[in-house]
Amino acid sequence: MLCLYDSIKKVDNITERTEKHGVKYKNKIFLSLTITLISAVLIMVICVELSIIKNLGYFENENINNINNGGTAANDIASDKKDNERSLKVIKEIKDVPVISQMPELPSGCEATALTMLLNWSGVHVGKVGVARNIPKAYLPVLKNGKMYGKSPNEAFIGDPFSNGFGVYHKAIADIIDKYLPGKGLDVTGISFQNLLGIIDSGRPVIVWTTKDLTEPFLSTIWTDGNNNTVYWIAPEHTYLLTGYSDGDVIVNDPYSGQRRAYPISKFKDKWEIYGRQAVTVSGSIKGKVVETDLSSFLNAKSKK
Repeated sequence: MLCLYDSIKKVDNITERTEKHGVKYKNKIFLSLTITLISAVLIMVICVELSIIKNLGYFENENINNINNGGTAANDIASDKKDNERSLKVIKEIKDVPVISQMPELPSGCEATALTMLLNWSGVHVGKVGVARNIPKAYLPVLKNGKMYGKSPNEAFIGDPFSNGFGVYHKAIADIIDKYLPGKGLDVTGISFQNLLGIIDSGRPVIVWTTKDLTEPFLSTIWTDGNNNTVYWIAPEHTYLLTGYSDGDVIVNDPYSGQRRAYPISKFKDKWEIYGRQAVTVSGSIKGKVVETDLSSFLNAKSKK
């Protein structure tokens, strides 16, 4: 700003000399016009110098944009930092658990697909279609004399996993594990959430029942089974294979999306408890390796058919 400083100095010198030597202008209007003219010149000098500074690159584009948009750039930087901190969150996860999609063969077969992942990890070479065929099946509930009747989802898959159906619960799934791995099926339904995570610590994945995408559950259908027990079917029922967790998230293999996903622990726990804390795994004689990684490791995981 040297030009600006010199110009202001000149105005001060003119004023000083005028007062010092007692120079009197006969026409005060002329003096006023002179000062106005000098002021206009100063404004032009300021504009020119700012333009030169900008063209020379003294203002970085990011800073100019940040001023113009009210701090958006700073907000973006803060947001990126927050995302990076989340992506570096350490998780415990069981290594080498396959991810399998239930689609397109099993549009209603999330349970069969989650079970296939667990069996494959346990060393059983079987496909999801073969597993689905081995799960006992029952007709959808029917209306008789104004009341709905059907089988228990702990006995069989209600409907058809290959087309349209409700689903199947923990006992039937544990029984299927015993068919492939005699004596190795372990039904831990009713376990506490802390002990559920303890199974992950021991190196074993767990099949769990919640809602699809952890959406809010609703009562879909009520019927009476063959033992005169009332079945309350809560939708949208879904199963995952729980494979890991961190301080704030659980890590699951999702049959519907065919991907590994992270969900907030509190939300997952709430939905899991609504379904009666259903959980099925294999016995402790089958163990895998638990590794520490970070959330960014699964964000771009691709599904395996």
